[in-house]
Amino acid sequence: MKNLDKTLLQKFVQWIKWKPKEELVALTPMTFAKDAKITIEASNNFFEGLCESNLAKPKPRIKCDNCGDIITFYGKDDDIYTCEICDGEISMDYQDLENIVYSIDKNDFRNASFSTQTEILKTFRTEKNAADKMECLTMPKNTDAIEVNPVKIAIITALEKELNPLHSLIVDCTSIGNGVYTYHEGFFINDDAKISVVAAHCHNMGMVATTGLTMDIIHKYKPEYVAMIGMAASLEGRNHHGYGDILVPSSILDYGSGKIVEDSKSGKSFLFEPYMLDLDAGLMNKLKNFKRAQDVHRDIKDLFGRVATTPNTELKLDIGVMASGSAVVASKGFSDEMITPQHRKIIGIDMEIYGMFHACRYNDTECKPKCFAMKSVVDYADNEKSDKFHDYACFVSANAIQRFALNHLCE
Repeated sequence: MKNLDKTLLQKFVQWIKWKPKEELVALTPMTFAKDAKITIEASNNFFEGLCESNLAKPKPRIKCDNCGDIITFYGKDDDIYTCEICDGEISMDYQDLENIVYSIDKNDFRNASFSTQTEILKTFRTEKNAADKMECLTMPKNTDAIEVNPVKIAIITALEKELNPLHSLIVDCTSIGNGVYTYHEGFFINDDAKISVVAAHCHNMGMVATTGLTMDIIHKYKPEYVAMIGMAASLEGRNHHGYGDILVPSSILDYGSGKIVEDSKSGKSFLFEPYMLDLDAGLMNKLKNFKRAQDVHRDIKDLFGRVATTPNTELKLDIGVMASGSAVVASKGFSDEMITPQHRKIIGIDMEIYGMFHACRYNDTECKPKCFAMKSVVDYADNEKSDKFHDYACFVSANAIQRFALNHLCE
């Protein structure tokens, strides 16, 4: 087997997690070279290594002499193809070879020995000796000896891309569809603990979709905890929160709750009537302890920094009042006028958390799970919104909840 460049392999595994499947079946070394900012030669060598590792299936592409159209060649050397553009016959000739297309399947990487994010990143940590680099650091030596509780924690996200990095942290993950949602069942594992996990993402953003999924997951799995991860906006500004910082609601309110009335001076006005839902006191104490675990926060940032760019601020966790609403906010004026007046200590906003808290409190089962949220900052609810750190925020929130669950929910 050809030795793969470990740095490029880390970049590729991180990159492939969020790449749409339709883009992976027509992947060329040039595509990866551009995204990874490396030379075509280095990318070619890397893909040859993938091919020899049986993780990529190469297919040559040929060009039609008549119209110049390029097609992927799937058959034998003497097969004849018909061009889809000009209907001319094309026979395979290696002098016509345009490029190599690599068909990549994400499952190849999930089934490989270095499949998950945590495994690939931990396997090649620079501080490890060469002899230790191939040792899998995610799985404990004897998982059967660890006591497993019933479903400990159910984790939901609004978007699939928020779920993707979490999916790769769930060990022995199996996906089960119930006709409406797809649930991913498995475990969080370290050397000392094993916690059963189920995760799923909503069909749409917003409190309504989140309430529906939360109700369904409670009825089906009866978890002890329900949590939400993903992306949020900070209302405290860039001086207080950096990109990726984890926001945890001590209380959550629906900032759209109230009454619209006629005002003789200014026309219509909005009378605020926020209803607060509070975090469980025991969970609050556990989260405060996790907030002080700065070495864990640094390690999460460093893990992502090995494969992609991170912000120049230290990663931290903040606990405070948050608010949920039905729309994406990209206006500081709206925030100042309609959200911050409802509570003087609102640290951030999202579109879903209130729905999850409401479903956990008011579902009609005997199971009344404790709920919490860990969402990472991606913008500041102003007109400077950007997708630059979306991947980082999704990675941070997923890894943060894994560390928190293993270190604090086993007590």
